[in-house]
Amino acid sequence: MKIVHVIFSFCNGGAENMLVDIMNKQVKKEQVTLIVINNLINKELIDRIDNKVKVIPIGRKENSRNPLPILKLNCLLIKHKPDVIHCHNESIIRIILFKNKSVFTAHSMRLSTRNLKYYKKVLAISHAVKTDIEGRSTIKPILVYNGIDTNCIKQKSNYNIDTFRIVQIGRLDHTIKGQNVLLEALNLLVHEHGINNINVDFIGDGKCLEFLQNLARSYQIENYVNFLGIKDRSYIYEHLRDYDLLLQPSFYEGFGLTIVEAMIAKVPVLSSNIDGPAEIIENGSYGFLFRVGNSEDCARSIFDIISTYGSNEIKEKINAAYTRACKLFNIDVMVDTLRYTYLDINKS
Repeated sequence: MKIVHVIFSFCNGGAENMLVDIMNKQVKKEQVTLIVINNLINKELIDRIDNKVKVIPIGRKENSRNPLPILKLNCLLIKHKPDVIHCHNESIIRIILFKNKSVFTAHSMRLSTRNLKYYKKVLAISHAVKTDIEGRSTIKPILVYNGIDTNCIKQKSNYNIDTFRIVQIGRLDHTIKGQNVLLEALNLLVHEHGINNINVDFIGDGKCLEFLQNLARSYQIENYVNFLGIKDRSYIYEHLRDYDLLLQPSFYEGFGLTIVEAMIAKVPVLSSNIDGPAEIIENGSYGFLFRVGNSEDCARSIFDIISTYGSNEIKEKINAAYTRACKLFNIDVMVDTLRYTYLDINKS
């Protein structure tokens, strides 16, 4: 089967990292090509792609009105004669000719539904994303959970606390990812609960870095906080096990890949009680939830986790979460589901 993945830009985001894993699995059995339309490309991410995947950068400037890159894209599609064109941006369907071969994966909540009716199939990475699309359109997406190569993540085995280490992974944009809520909670833990053996690492970069650094200084908790910048997948998969808690305080999230990664690393998870993460940990059965945007509830939840850390109850939840993640969010399961979807397109 000839599969062509098309995406506007290839920077270090969740959808792009997920796409690398998908293509590296698909290319073991299929002929796989990646076409990147814009000139925004992360070389380290490209280097992680199996060299049997054909990568074609078109080099278009973002938001350019020049029709030549679009012409080049369609000439490439004509040349490759793909069995399926898997798009990873909602509006790509407007610029490709082979709409009857097209599939789109909705990677997030609240995306525009304007062009979804033109795709042959629409896929959703979670029930939350699926329900969101159904509530705003007549489209009935197919659920295909994101998957991870579970064999690549190292597991935690020591649950003795010296300094309680929390990690938050994601783009530094507190208006979406809610890192300010975590800093506000840390302020309460340090200055009101008197917890001093605590540390928070932020992994990621973004436009709100300076704001978050200033917020930490204003709370006088800068000595408890580290901004580590962007780290590649191999670093995260190796070092997740060094932490005692992964915390995702997002205001909205379609899925939550880092939550699954922590579950596989046997690290407890605390998340805001929004649809995507709550679905992954089944409303608290396989992790912990706090009220979205509520720093006091977040602080209470962290305090309770610290108080019971290492108990049989915590360890049982961690082991159950690991089993759930390996079963439902496995890259092999995801790729098999995608293949059935592709085959269905070619039958119809």
